[in-house]
Formats: sequence, C-alpha cells, structure tokens
Amino acid sequence: MNKSSIINLLKVSAVALALQACGSSESKDKKAETTEAPATEVINLQKGSIITAFNVPGELVAYQQVDLYAKVNSFIKNYMPI
Repeated sequence: MNKSSIINLLKVSAVALALQACGSSESKDKKAETTEAPATEVINLQKGSIITAFNVPGELVAYQQVDLYAKVNSFIKNYMPI
C-alpha cells in the first residue's frame, strides 16, 4: 500500500469513529430497559417417527392421448411375476 492510501484509510476510520461517538449511550440504555421480548410458546422436544406420506385429493390428466403398440406381434403364453 502506498502512503496516500494509508492516509485515506486513516481519514475514513477517524470519520467512522466520530460518527459512532455522536450517539448517546443514555438513550440506548433507556430504550433497552423499556423494550420487552415478545411472549413465545416453549415446547419440549419428543422423540418419534417422521411422517413422510400424506393423502391429497386430485386427478391425473394427460396432456395428450396416444396408442401404444408392441414392437413385435406375439402373445404371452406364461406370465411369472417377479
């Protein structure tokens, strides 16, 4: 860093400190005393299972209708489920 950038950094720091010192600490203390935290409900955590499925009513509608055909004409003689 050169000399002029160090001087500019010191100037900015001095201005920041001066602005921070302008605030009154008494008004901050009074404000902190009168401000109350909002009431919150506290619950105890319990161990349990997480539900990952839920039912929602709905209807499945296709964007278009197509006919499906087999690549080879044939019949199934015996079907064995996996």
